[in-house]
Amino acid sequence: MLQVARQLGARALRAQAPAALTTALRGKATDAGSKDFVLDYLKEEVSQLETFLNSCKKIYYPLGESDNDAKVRKFSEELAAAKKATGTPDSLSRMKNLLGFYEWQSGDSVREYFNFVSPSMRPENASAAMQALDTVEAKLGKPLLRTDAAGMKAFSEALNDAAAAYFEEVEEKTGQSVDAVLQDYGFHEGKAHLKQVEEDAQEAIKKAREGPRIVDSGSFDLGELDADALKELKDAMAAAKVSEEDFKDVGISLKQVAEQLHKENTAA
Repeated sequence: MLQVARQLGARALRAQAPAALTTALRGKATDAGSKDFVLDYLKEEVSQLETFLNSCKKIYYPLGESDNDAKVRKFSEELAAAKKATGTPDSLSRMKNLLGFYEWQSGDSVREYFNFVSPSMRPENASAAMQALDTVEAKLGKPLLRTDAAGMKAFSEALNDAAAAYFEEVEEKTGQSVDAVLQDYGFHEGKAHLKQVEEDAQEAIKKAREGPRIVDSGSFDLGELDADALKELKDAMAAAKVSEEDFKDVGISLKQVAEQLHKENTAA
């Protein structure tokens, strides 16, 4: 669960830091009493995030059950409730804040805005957007500005054409339109996050399964034991009816991982 918390923390920090910076910069004129207004604001955001991550430790992650929509919805609703209780913005709000920061930073220039946005986009979508912008600006014979109503309409139409393939991909993967996904974004975000954690857990289990056994020379030098000590170890294993494989969770399932982690995190 610590790994899960770190993943959540890193992603949330990457998404929230620009929004925090925007708010701090815009509040500069009214924050004359602070020596470092950006640092103070970020400290407050990090403190809030830590509170959220601690609350996440109490949430049961239904690992191995990401295809069970009922359990995924319960999981996503508990995440949303934790965010609300700690005052942590939801992902859509963070994205809107981030885009607002880029708009503020780029001024009236559409190209400058996409220069900020495109690194966060999928490469094929970023490329399609920039190609659409190139086409529109070539027809205009000048840079596209946000205040150019006719130019923005043409660009919007070009973007819709460029995004058609992506919209089809989203519908194929989710069985829903992009608008429907956005309306139920918390559920889809929770499902995607859960699947990523499952992949991470499966990779960790695979490494444990393929790694050295506790009682072999790869991780414990049996050669250092004298004959009596080695016999005592073997006798103890036999009495307990355990084998070398029992020293490792070789056959552990994702559901068992989830249950054990939840038990440990809720015991405190």
